Amino acid sequence: MTSSRASQWPLVARALVARGKLAEGLVAWRKAAAETPADPVAWASITMILSTTSAGAATAILPGRVAATLAPLAPAVQFSLASALAMSGDTAAATRVFRRALALAPDHGLAHARLGHVAADRNEAVLGLRYLPRAAALDPMDAEAWAGAAWWYFRVELAYDRIERSLKRALASQPAHADALNQMGELFRNLGELAPSLRFYDRCLAVAPSAATERALLLALLYAPNISEEEHFGRHLAYARRYAPERPRPPAEPLDGRRIRIGYLSSGFSDHPTAALTVGLIEARDRARFEVSLFAHIRGPDPMSRRLEASADYWTNLHGLSHEAIADRIREKRLDILVHPAGRHDEVTWSVAALRPAPIQVALYEAATTGIAAFDYLVTDRVLTPRHSTERLVERPLRLPSLPLHELPAEAPPVTPLPALANGHVTFGSLNNSAKLNDGVLALWARTLAAVPGSRLIIKAQALAGRRLPARIEKAMTAAGVGLDRVELMAGFTDSRRAMLQVYDRIDIGLDTVPWAGGMTTFEAMCQGVPVVTLAGRHLLARWGATMAINAGHPELVAETENAFVEIARRLTADLPALARLRAGLRDEFLASPLCNARLKARHLERAFRYMVAASAAR
Repeated sequence: MTSSRASQWPLVARALVARGKLAEGLVAWRKAAAETPADPVAWASITMILSTTSAGAATAILPGRVAATLAPLAPAVQFSLASALAMSGDTAAATRVFRRALALAPDHGLAHARLGHVAADRNEAVLGLRYLPRAAALDPMDAEAWAGAAWWYFRVELAYDRIERSLKRALASQPAHADALNQMGELFRNLGELAPSLRFYDRCLAVAPSAATERALLLALLYAPNISEEEHFGRHLAYARRYAPERPRPPAEPLDGRRIRIGYLSSGFSDHPTAALTVGLIEARDRARFEVSLFAHIRGPDPMSRRLEASADYWTNLHGLSHEAIADRIREKRLDILVHPAGRHDEVTWSVAALRPAPIQVALYEAATTGIAAFDYLVTDRVLTPRHSTERLVERPLRLPSLPLHELPAEAPPVTPLPALANGHVTFGSLNNSAKLNDGVLALWARTLAAVPGSRLIIKAQALAGRRLPARIEKAMTAAGVGLDRVELMAGFTDSRRAMLQVYDRIDIGLDTVPWAGGMTTFEAMCQGVPVVTLAGRHLLARWGATMAINAGHPELVAETENAFVEIARRLTADLPALARLRAGLRDEFLASPLCNARLKARHLERAFRYMVAASAAR
């Protein structure tokens, strides 16, 4: 093309890009820039096309800087450079340039939106809450901005009504917006409304299938009452078929007198319940017979991660690596066994397990089957999975005498006297995850209050900050004839863990949830002297409260039916002096039980590890 026709290249480029032909459009814009090198639009357009992929983002920065130099006062040019910087991973520089664009054009909605997403990458809550809602306000039809605003409301404010409104706006604009559908699933799961949660997850999977969304659906499924065994098991098998197909087992190495090599992989090796359940096992191991490698996937160190690192023979943080790269790093350690604690809640565990980086793989602290054939064993205990259990597992259940391992929180305040003695009435209570507060649980608690005249109920849960969960609680209490003046709802966060534990100073008896029983919450209640009445269901996840009560020497707290649950709670209230004595001694009983004996639990698990290795060698 001759120089007289050079002005046609931008027209050609725009036409190609409009038709979705980005590669051809990029060539045309490069020719336009070559013939008119002082044209900032050409350079900025090159930058925007290259920025559409992370692979091209690094090469997009140079033309972006050329454009910004040629037109320092053009918001669109600054925006193109900032987008390239963000895609390349230089979020600090991207933040500066996005702000420069907004200084030139304060109502640049897309710049507000992109800056909000960069804030998410940088975990900067204040910026996220400032820019994404502003982007949505500037363009009410921008589904991406509304979904982004909801994401920040989830992570920072837990403003449930605002989350719901934002997601409804996103879906009104774009009904098949995958992120908004996924967040709707999460929202209703957190509210304890599992039927709509499952519907939104299914809608999301229909438009954008992904392993992460399907894992979220499986998690919601476990909270849901009245789901058949066939659906539970079938859904897990379907996940495995799609995302974890069977692979050959790597060969096991002979021991030849060496230590057994154990690895643990988790995204929870920081200030997280997974770490709290695992650290004692690592510290109390038999170091002469077991070599332990910890593979963390965490953003950065904290006191718990440093404690774990100090306890291990080998520690590495694999955050930012692909699943394949993580599996390769694990293979380098030539493990005998790889343990995946609480993998259902983990960002990477199930995907890495599917790649079979070790000859033996173990699911630890799982709530149900994984459905994944690459898991050889599921560690459980004799109460969680009795010999007569009909629960279907793809893994072989390996029953310890008891499974949960806890330690008294450093922030735990002293146990206080029984509040009923001063109040003149009994107070029931629950601090459980609001996802567990389904309609059946609320109805059971209402029946319990109705059976104990004058009793009160305290419920503390994050989702009580919205209107939906309080309305459901009101409906359940009214149906049972329980006055709302007998129920106290505590929403939001407390200032500290100690402040949260001090809520138990006001509670006489804890009430557990079904079908997913309390775990850490039940332990904390018991350690504050609050006995928790629990209903032992048919499945592992419904028996966590039961295994803690039984292993601490209090099987009388375990019910087999809803009627028995109500009667146990009523019977406890009938003898306040006995309840006061129980409260005074409950912490010491728990701390002296197998639930808090890390050395004993480590020996039990190590015996299981030796069995696994021997069974593998005999294959």
